[in-house]
Parts: sequence; structure tokens; C-alpha cells
Amino acid sequence: MTWKLGRGVFTPLGRMTTIVVSAVDASATLCWLNRASVRFAFEINRVATWGHRWNLDRWLSPLRIVIRPLLMPLNSVAIFLDAWFRTRNYRDLLWGVPALVMLVPLGVCGFNVAMIGEAELVARYRRAMKREMEAGDYERVQLLGRRLQRLGEDVEYTRYQAALRLPDDRGGTERAYAIMSEMAPSNALGFIPAHVWIVQRLIAGTIPSFSDDDRWSMAQKHVDLIRQWNRDHDDDDRLAVMQAYVYAGQQRWKEAANELQAVESKKDGTYLDLFRMYVSGGQADEARDAARKVIRICNERAVGEERDFTSNEYVLWAAAYQVDQDLLASQRVLEEARDKLPDDRIVAVSLRGVYVTRLRQILESMNTSPSVAVELVVRLNELSTSEEVDALAAEMYGLGKRSDNVAWRTIVALAEDNRTSGQFLQSLGSHAALDGEFELARIWLGRAVERDPHSHVALNNLAWVLANCEPYDLQKSILLSNHAIELVPDAYRYRETRGQTYVRLKLWNEAIADLEFALNGMPEDKNIHAALATAYDAVGKP
Repeated sequence: MTWKLGRGVFTPLGRMTTIVVSAVDASATLCWLNRASVRFAFEINRVATWGHRWNLDRWLSPLRIVIRPLLMPLNSVAIFLDAWFRTRNYRDLLWGVPALVMLVPLGVCGFNVAMIGEAELVARYRRAMKREMEAGDYERVQLLGRRLQRLGEDVEYTRYQAALRLPDDRGGTERAYAIMSEMAPSNALGFIPAHVWIVQRLIAGTIPSFSDDDRWSMAQKHVDLIRQWNRDHDDDDRLAVMQAYVYAGQQRWKEAANELQAVESKKDGTYLDLFRMYVSGGQADEARDAARKVIRICNERAVGEERDFTSNEYVLWAAAYQVDQDLLASQRVLEEARDKLPDDRIVAVSLRGVYVTRLRQILESMNTSPSVAVELVVRLNELSTSEEVDALAAEMYGLGKRSDNVAWRTIVALAEDNRTSGQFLQSLGSHAALDGEFELARIWLGRAVERDPHSHVALNNLAWVLANCEPYDLQKSILLSNHAIELVPDAYRYRETRGQTYVRLKLWNEAIADLEFALNGMPEDKNIHAALATAYDAVGKP
């Protein structure tokens, strides 16, 4: 079947249509396929006829020079296929189907290679390298690195990037350090970004295999190698900052400050570290100047857009106020930090230090009202451990000693204040009992038990005071001792307190049981031996 098309631009298109129809006629017996091919050729002929009718050849004739050379090769191929299909039996062509099926995988592979390209192949190798690094298969990592190198990729940079992506937990930091140390050994100049990464991690202390002394000496080795590379490059500022932090870790504060001072005006945030190094190095004049700068910059930040501070920045800001002799402002800064970072231990410790300093200043004065001191002690109890509360109570009791000074008036006010912790009152009462002030001990220990009924120390100490000091209350002492022993059954001292009380009540068998138990833990205690001998004599036991 041949469809005659017009001349001009559409002539090669018509020839191709003729060949397609002829090929289908020769190789296809399915009627629907034959009809479809005829329909296709008819539509193409209509387009060509429409083009001639509107004399589009005249307008498109300048394009003939370009279009005909492009279509003629296709036309030639179509003529060949037309002749070839006309001289072949389609049944014989079916024998080639198995060969075509076998060639399909090769065609698919060739298509994938052509479409993927080198960039996609490199990306796949990089992803595989990252997976193997996370799995710890370093032999596989080296193999993938060699493949990337053959593709012209920078293998060191690829390994460096893959190491950066390792997670910090589950041993990821150790694996990353192993990779970085291969690229940047401590005894030879290697891949500079890896040297920098190692120094930064050593400064931060996030590589657990290094002790404090070892990590600073290792960091110094890498800094020296970076300085060797830096002779031919312009990166003095970053090197100076790293060297300053390493010096600071080695307690070489003056050298650290000298390094950081050179770049302080160029690097944001270094003014805080420079101030810290001046203070740590004992450079008083420089520290005062740096403190004023820290105060000015931090106050500007506080009212500007960048209002968020880290805990370290808050602490250094407060320290700057302390250097500038403004303890109240330092307290204000740290209380603001405490409100915003309630769980931060560094802020809590720093704020406690300010409270202690202010409290000592108030207690050493003569005519100050105790109300401020009471407020400070209440806040200190919230920030302190049990040992710190005991030490504070002992210090205040030693300063007071029932003298008419601020310390004693503060203690009296604290004993009446409902906000005072049971731990603080228990410590005060215990010190009073040791000092022979049994009436005060009875009052303060009683209030401590009211504040914290589960304080076994307060229960035992109050039981001892009631059993040994007038007015005696032996029955209540036994009840308090029972409660304390319920809380801590194996406490030898508590069993001794109850045993001594049983001796006074002449409950000899109960006294013997408690005193023998207490003697196992305190075999050298003469009071236990004496009380136990009394109980043995009472029951006729030799």
C-alpha cells in the first residue's frame, strides 16, 4: 500500500510513512495491527495534503535545506527495511525471538550505564562507603576508595566526609577518629581537615580513649603539623584560636591569652574566652578591661535580636560583673540563666557560689538585717547537696554561737521560717547537741522531723536527745528510734541509740539484742560495752 504525498518539505515524511505501512503488511497478520497502520498512514497523508492545500511548502521552503539532510538518512533506512521485510517470511523471523530475549539484559545494562553516568556511580560508591564505615568494615572502605580513585575522585575528602557523618554515639566517634588518624597521623603532615577535626575533638574532650594529659599533648602535635602547613597558607586566625585552647587546656593561660588577643577583634565570641584566660592567668588589669567589654557586649545582646545565651556565656557574663565588683548584677544574670536553663548544673553551681559569697559578706557585718541572709539560705538549700547544706549549717552555727550578731539572728529566723529545709534544721540541731545546747537541739531537731518525717538522721538524733537530756521522754525516744530503724534497718548507730534507751527502761532482753547488733559494727565503742555489761548483769548472764 502506497500513499502519494505532495512534494517539498513533506515528501520525505511521506516516503517514511509508505515504508512503515509496507513493513507492517509484510510482517503482521493481525488485522487490528494492519488497520492501525493504515489509519496512521492515512492521518499522515491528511497532514501532508493539508500542508499542500495551504501552500505551506512555499513558506517552509527555506527550511528544506536543513530538514531534507536530516530526514534523508531516515528515509534510506526506511527503504532498506521495506525491501528487507518484503523479501522475508514472518514465520522465519520468529526464530530470532529467543536471541532477542537473550539480548534484552545486555540492552538493559547498556541503557543503565549510558543513563547513570559517572556522577551517579560516584554517588553510589560514596553511599556504600558511608554504610561500610558505620558497619566498621574498613577493608571494604579501602576497596571502595580505590574504585573512587580510579574514577578521578578525591578519596581523602570522600573518606573525610563519610567519617563526619558517623553518629556520635554507639562508638561512632571512635571509628571516626580511627579514620581521621589514618588520614592525618600525629607524626606526619596529612589531610589538613582531618588534623583540624582531631584537634577540635581533643579540645572538646569527646574522644574517650584519651586522658586529660594525653589529649592535650596529642592536640599540640596536630597543631604543630597544622602550623607547618600554614607557612604556605593564610589561615593564621583559626590556628591561633586552636593553639589558644590547647594552651588553656595545659594551664598555660598567659600564652593562651596572647594567642587569642591577636584575633579577638576578628572572631565573634572570642572576647569571652579571652576574659576567661586573663582571669585564670591572674592578669588582673587585663581581666578588668576584658570584663568591662564582656559586660558591654552581653548587655547589648540582651536587648537586641540575639537574646539567647548558652550556660557558658551566662557564667562568664556573671563572672565579668564579679571582676567589676558588682555582685548583685552577677546574681541577677545567673538567676535569669537559672530561669531559662533550670536543669543546667554549671549555672546552678555558679549561682550557688554567688549566694555563698553574698551570705558571708552579710554574716560578717554587724548591723545588717537578717532578712536578706534568710532569703539567701533558703535559695542555697534549693541548689545544694546534703553535704553542702551540712557544711553551710556548721559554718553559720560556728559564726553565731548564740552571740547577738547577724549570723545568730539569721539562724533564729530560719528556724521559724517554713521554707527552711529539714536537712538544714537537722544539721543545726545536731551541731547544737554536740555543743551541749540540748534545748535548742530538741527544738531544731523536732522541727526537722516535722519538715521531713523520713529523715532517719533527724529521727535518731532527736531520739538520742530525748533519752539523754532533761526533760527525758523515753517512750517517744523509742518510737522515733523504731521509725529510724524501719527506714535503715542495718544502721549500727541507730540500734545503739535504741539499745541505750532500752537499758534506761530496764528492758534488758531488747537492750541486749540491739547492743549486740551495734557492737558488730562498732566493736571499739566503750559506751556500748558498758551498757551491754549492765544488761548482762541484770539478766544474770556472765
